[in-house]
Amino acid sequence: MRLAQLRRACALLVAAVAVCALAGCAFLGEPASTEDLLVRFAAHPDCGNYAMEGSADLVVKAAGFRTRIPVDISGSAAATTARGTVDVDLSSVGGSRHTYMGYVEQQGPSVVAYVTRPNDAPGAWSRAEVTLPTKIDVATVVRVLSEAKFMRVAYDSDDQVAYELSIPAASALRAFVGSGDISASFADVDVDQIVDLLGDGELRVRFDRECRPRSVAFDLEFSVPAGDGVPVPVKANLNVALAFSGHGSVTEAEASVPSKVADSAKLTDDPFAVEALVREVTPGS
Repeated sequence: MRLAQLRRACALLVAAVAVCALAGCAFLGEPASTEDLLVRFAAHPDCGNYAMEGSADLVVKAAGFRTRIPVDISGSAAATTARGTVDVDLSSVGGSRHTYMGYVEQQGPSVVAYVTRPNDAPGAWSRAEVTLPTKIDVATVVRVLSEAKFMRVAYDSDDQVAYELSIPAASALRAFVGSGDISASFADVDVDQIVDLLGDGELRVRFDRECRPRSVAFDLEFSVPAGDGVPVPVKANLNVALAFSGHGSVTEAEASVPSKVADSAKLTDDPFAVEALVREVTPGS
């Protein structure tokens, strides 16, 4: 009899936990700390399933000249795969508008990206790989954000935001890669150099009332000294802002890499054709 009662109690406990996870933050009361928020985020069944819209605008200043290069981003993700589109407008520096379409999938500790430029190279797909010391999953995200500062917030610009975590971007990178190395198919990646570049930049992750990610943002300021084709020192500011919506509405089939793309993509050391973009906006090139 006691064994049957114990089994019944365990079943009720499991059911209660499941209901709480599905009900989100409201059922359990507001989270009071970073740990509270991240536990509920990790328990939500739709934490890795969403649509995304945003920008990664670059502001460049040199010799009294200032210009903005707008970059628009859209995409969707489900489980370990994602698809998206990036538009880069170089008209402010004498170039044209370029569109990139692509897929990203995780293969163990490696992240593989497939990129095509439908306007510049129709039908051609490039492949790039980055191997990280740790696998990207919910547990890793929770670990990276575990030391972030927790705040209850309210913004007129987005009434769905209820909580915010903020952490120095360099600390987030160090927490993610640890002492391991990052290797890539297109370049050697020096983590120390990236940390120096991030400087005092802060990563801000906002969540809705159900503890699902609502947005990610950070600002990065850096300088490029004169030399190697750069005639004068350049200061730049990169503003990244991504908003998430449609949690639970993306199927894995919608976000997964089509077999024809994976089979035809060629490994490259310049998946975004950066060299071609630089020549386009460099006088006399």
